Amino acid sequence: MCRKIFFIILIVFSFCAKTIGQNDSQLATKIEKAKFQIIKTTVIFLASDSITFGKVSGNCENCEGYEELITFSKDNKLSLVPKLIDRYKNLKLDKSVNSWKSSIDSLKESLVKEITVDNAKKHRLTHKKYQSYLKKLDIIIASVKPQVKVDDNDNKSDNSDNIKKGDAKDVEELDYLSLIPFAIILLLAILTGFTFYIYDKGKKQIKKLEGEHKQLKIGSSYLAEQNKIRIESLEFDLSKANSSIESLQEDLRLERRKSQQTTALNQSLTPSVYQQTPTKNESPIKYSIYADQGDGFTASDLLNEETSESIFEITIMSHNTAKFKISTNLSAQKYALANAAYFFDKTCKYDTLSNGVIRTDVPGELKLQGNKWQIISPAKISFS
Repeated sequence: MCRKIFFIILIVFSFCAKTIGQNDSQLATKIEKAKFQIIKTTVIFLASDSITFGKVSGNCENCEGYEELITFSKDNKLSLVPKLIDRYKNLKLDKSVNSWKSSIDSLKESLVKEITVDNAKKHRLTHKKYQSYLKKLDIIIASVKPQVKVDDNDNKSDNSDNIKKGDAKDVEELDYLSLIPFAIILLLAILTGFTFYIYDKGKKQIKKLEGEHKQLKIGSSYLAEQNKIRIESLEFDLSKANSSIESLQEDLRLERRKSQQTTALNQSLTPSVYQQTPTKNESPIKYSIYADQGDGFTASDLLNEETSESIFEITIMSHNTAKFKISTNLSAQKYALANAAYFFDKTCKYDTLSNGVIRTDVPGELKLQGNKWQIISPAKISFS
């Protein structure tokens, strides 16, 4: 789109250039003379700079050519001025009717800037002849005015008053007509600037969106990496916890073996101690926190009173048989659900584990073997 508009503008601009590009030899002569006068006036102004060049003898008001300007500069030791004259003497100016003014103005601005913009030259801006120097340059430029040619072939015998009026009218019309190409060029310049502004704005917007998209991708990648690190950390903690559980279970097994050995020894010494049939005044209901022997309960460790951690309730049926169920105490049930796999692995059967209230559907059966109530059948439980 921008390329098409650019080519259209280029074609129209070329057309306008052909329309206004007239080579007037008289105008060219005036422009060259004005260029010489501008350079000459600049040399005369520089010669008045006593801070840089000291006192200068003579003047160059009557210098009529570039060679005389150079000779004057060398005679008065105006350093670098001869080179400045040579450089601007060879500078090509646009001598067309519609562009000569901007060309010669550019020459003036460049020359003034070169002799004043510098730490060693800026004192010239306050020189007493500086403002007068600038006015002389403006007068020189104003003197370059293109001649308007009036067609006089129709009636050469018209009186001088009518010719002057006609000339003035033609000049006025030509002045207005000469502005049309400039207006077209200005309009095209505005259109070009606006087009490239829209294009540049769209380009920046696209770049901004691409940057935001890139930031989102980086952010999502970062989050994914952080989640991966968290998962690995949790897996490590879980593995560590499992190792701790296994270690505790191994310690528990060792304790069970020791307990079994102690029980066997005690049974051999006093076998009547482990008679489990309750006496007349003793309650047949006992309690245990967990199946300390894995597949059974140590008979001598059963509790007579329920605690907030007594998960199992055991009812002794005879001297060697008993039944057990899960305690209805909610605190004990909560404690059991905190590690259900450990407490219910060999003691209970259930379909689905949940955090509801535990209900014993079928009590488990126990048989006394020495000092151990051996689990014959696990209890069947459900959750509500």
